[in-house]
Amino acid sequence: MKAMKANKTDPHDAAGLTQLARNRLYKDAHVKSPAAHGVRSVITARGHLVEASVRFDNTIRGLCATFGIRLGAVSTS
Repeated sequence: MKAMKANKTDPHDAAGLTQLARNRLYKDAHVKSPAAHGVRSVITARGHLVEASVRFDNTIRGLCATFGIRLGAVSTS
């Protein structure tokens, strides 16, 4: 098998891509819809907010414990 050339941005790119497609080494990539990106962004943002909230709660509990204050269980509802 012939060694692959390094990626370059020159006029020979089109010929290289054609060769890859001709040899079936190139496959189409699935691109997500803008709606899917939006949903994923909201899910990721929510995860970050939940993580920050838990971290904040634990910090407050740790500071209170330093002064002998024990907080009860936290309800998740």
